[in-house]
Parts: sequence; C-alpha cells; structure tokens
Amino acid sequence: MASPKSQRIPTAILSADVAGYSHLTGADGESTIQTLTACRELFSSSIQKFRGREMSRIPHEIARRVGRPTSVAVVQWQVNLL
Repeated sequence: MASPKSQRIPTAILSADVAGYSHLTGADGESTIQTLTACRELFSSSIQKFRGREMSRIPHEIARRVGRPTSVAVVQWQVNLL
C-alpha cells in the first residue's frame, strides 16, 4: 500500500511526431511550419479543456500530459481531436 506521501497519479500522454519533417521543410518550409502551428493550436486548445500541460518544445513533436484523467475523459479527449 502506498504511503500518504507517495500516491500514484494516473496520467494520459499524447505524443505526435511529424514523419518526414526534414523532407517536408526542405520541399516547402513555410507551408510545413504553418500546418504544424495549426496542429499545435488544435492540440493545445484541446488539452487545456482537460487541464493538461506541455511536455516538449521540439519543433517536429507535440507532447502533452493530462494528470488524473478518468477513462471517460481520455476517450472524450481523443474523440475531440478527431
């Protein structure tokens, strides 16, 4: 049994990577950055609804964490992204 000082906190993590990022930026850097920025905004607005936080600032990766999610909240979050 966990002591009161060390409790486990369930966490859901979203991580997305852009496949072929170097190729895409080489072919059309401006358009690639605009598309990635739009995707980041979509993920960020969604994650804020579930009190999440950013975990990574790598240009071609999106990583967010949501602490204390319920199973229903995680499914709703995923459906919201579709």
